[in-house]
Amino acid sequence: MSLDEAVRLARGRRKVVRPNQGFMVQLRIFEKVTRLREAQERRAAESAAELDELDLDALARRVGVLTTS
Repeated sequence: MSLDEAVRLARGRRKVVRPNQGFMVQLRIFEKVTRLREAQERRAAESAAELDELDLDALARRVGVLTTS
């Protein structure tokens, strides 16, 4: 969930929730870093899945590289 969604949820349950500006800045930075890490992990997993689908022996034969079995 996004930071804005989390704040709305918290305020919906407790009307006194009012994080100060400095804390909100830290939370926004944390949210961005977390989203970037998630995207990086997702890209790495997709790349690994693509590599699993490759027939590396066929590729090696095609480029003229000998492989051992």
